[in-house]
Amino acid sequence: MDKWTWDGVPFHNMLACFLPRGIRRDMPLSDGDWFVVAHLDSDTGVFDENNEQVGEDKAPDPSRLMPAEKSASILYLYAFIIDHISAGSNARDLWRNETTDAEDGVWATCHETGVKMLYRKRALEDVFPEGKIQHFVSQIRSDLRLANVELAVDDQR
Repeated sequence: MDKWTWDGVPFHNMLACFLPRGIRRDMPLSDGDWFVVAHLDSDTGVFDENNEQVGEDKAPDPSRLMPAEKSASILYLYAFIIDHISAGSNARDLWRNETTDAEDGVWATCHETGVKMLYRKRALEDVFPEGKIQHFVSQIRSDLRLANVELAVDDQR
């Protein structure tokens, strides 16, 4: 197999960026702006640190992946708040360059960009189906509100 983008893993490392209305990912952000990134890691075994990477593209060796029973699908939600230090950067660059030692549910400041970031993670099976995703998202909304970010009312679209 000369490429590893198998048919069964089309959204392995999917990202979605949510910004306030009227702001795009590539626009410079201002002090007080915020955004949320949803990151789905559909198979933690693919880029596991113990999985030997092979080839020029550092692709995982499919014959050496951990068994599906030992890997997981994880949904991460990241909240970012822009301050005067990180103002002028765009969401895409802040997300890509974020480096903190943040813990789940604790605000931290990136040493490179100055952006404040908080993340929460859940096993995908813990948020789907049965509507538990709303509770998970409401936690991030609450975290943003506690950090003095004004958000639209939950029932507005």
